[in-house]
Amino acid sequence: LLYAHECNTPRLSGLYILDGGNKEVIKILEEESKLLAHNEFIHKYPYDWRTKKPVIIRTTTQWFTDLTGIKDQALSEVQGVNFFPQHGKNRLESFIGTRDEWCISRQRFWGVPIPSFYDENTGEEVLDEDIIKNIEDIFSKEGSDAWFKREVDYLLPKNYDKKGRSLVKGTDTMDVWFDSGSSWNSVLKENGFDKADIYLEGSDQHRGWFQSSVLLSVATRGIAPMKDIVTHGFVLDRQGKKMSKSLGNVVSPNDIIKGGKVLGTKLPGYGVDVLRYWISSVDFFNDIVVSPNILEDSSRAVRKIRNTARYILGNLYDYKEEKRINLDSLVPVDRYILSRAGSVAKMINEHYDAYNFAKAMRVLFNFVSVDLSGFYFEMLKDRLYTSDPSSEYRKSAQYVMFEVLNIITKSISPILCHTAEDIYQHTPLKKENTESQFQLGWFTNDIDKWIDDNLEKDWDEFRLIKHNLNTKVDEMVKDKKYSINKSSECVATLLIKRDYKLREFIQNLGESYLSEALCVANTHLRIVEDSNSDFEIILEPSAENECPRCWKRVNSCDDNLFCDKNVCPLN
Repeated sequence: LLYAHECNTPRLSGLYILDGGNKEVIKILEEESKLLAHNEFIHKYPYDWRTKKPVIIRTTTQWFTDLTGIKDQALSEVQGVNFFPQHGKNRLESFIGTRDEWCISRQRFWGVPIPSFYDENTGEEVLDEDIIKNIEDIFSKEGSDAWFKREVDYLLPKNYDKKGRSLVKGTDTMDVWFDSGSSWNSVLKENGFDKADIYLEGSDQHRGWFQSSVLLSVATRGIAPMKDIVTHGFVLDRQGKKMSKSLGNVVSPNDIIKGGKVLGTKLPGYGVDVLRYWISSVDFFNDIVVSPNILEDSSRAVRKIRNTARYILGNLYDYKEEKRINLDSLVPVDRYILSRAGSVAKMINEHYDAYNFAKAMRVLFNFVSVDLSGFYFEMLKDRLYTSDPSSEYRKSAQYVMFEVLNIITKSISPILCHTAEDIYQHTPLKKENTESQFQLGWFTNDIDKWIDDNLEKDWDEFRLIKHNLNTKVDEMVKDKKYSINKSSECVATLLIKRDYKLREFIQNLGESYLSEALCVANTHLRIVEDSNSDFEIILEPSAENECPRCWKRVNSCDDNLFCDKNVCPLN
């Protein structure tokens, strides 16, 4: 920064303050015997964050706006705004409540000018309603650069009385927060909206954009310009350091999408969906860390969701939506998974409403990996691959898988938008005259009819029995004396205590369906009066041969080891 040419000491005129200027000041003081002593020492001092140079503080005439008349109303309007996270409300209230004025002028060579003229002799400002209206008309036609390009007489109203004064244009520009804080006037007003659904910015904007937007909107319209305010943190490197060009730790989204070197590690091109999933799977309300390992975890999660959708699509190749069946006629486990899908959709919808994308993705991923891949799909294999294509038994599974795929597609569409569209273009979900998944809308109220909390509780408890059985199977597989490789080669005897809360539910399933639900060759159900536990599982290898066509182990295999032609579903 230069000493001004019009300063009272000609020797300082035009000198840079930090480069020669300060030394010249010391010389002048010494020459005039007005300096007692001088020395250099280290002390705290404000530095510009971008240039890394000391900030020069100077006194200038500024323009101020008095906020005392609107502060209380602004605070009242803030009460009607939803904040995510909630503590953002306290921050905004604090900034507005402790502020009585706003310095709206800046001394920059760019920006929107403050359209004030000055008496060249006295320095008195000349600004009235006629001047403002004339400037407004010129700016609307030529833009705000007209202030810098046009002469004084052009900018003044016609026949304006200067009262004998020689007027010059002011050089102050408007505070940029005044510019951005009034953006609602263009975005909302011109499109017929009173309020924006959401204002989204970093957590540093409570003192900036959020505050200026509320103040300007309340001052001119009496209302806040937004319904919700969502704030996010910032991306840090794996050491938790703020990203900076000067530190060389900035990660470019393009390197993640197309492939490149990220924090010293060469990455493949993950694509847009993986980048979006990573951001959505973390608590973006706070600062987040990026590293190659974290991105690889996100890639695996996206592949899991895609592979699940691919598995479902592969089993819906002959499905027609008009084949829907009544809920009461669904196979028991199908009815359970449909209820789980409804509950998952409901939870995801609630998390999206709260902008908690991380919880939404966590719920979906748990449903895909635990409920579907880890439980449901294992039970479906025999039914999907060996049942008659026209049987109600197979159509029950297809109907539920169709609805589950619909839930998955809609759930991921705000985040994994390309994956959602890929699914839609290869699925029975596709509607006539509808080109894109994003034309279908969101979840409907039909999912509420699927949800049966009691049924889910019973099946959740039953899955503990299946988990116990799987553990025993794993032990038998490791013990070579049993010569088995999977649960379908075992016969299970299930001992159920009479007062066990799940006894009636298990009895209603029946031994035949229990075999399918537990993925074993056969099941024997026994009710016991006294036992130290609610249930006990006894496993032993099946003595029956495995049919090479359907892989079932039944006692109807003929001498050629095939099931009886009236029994084998693949005959």
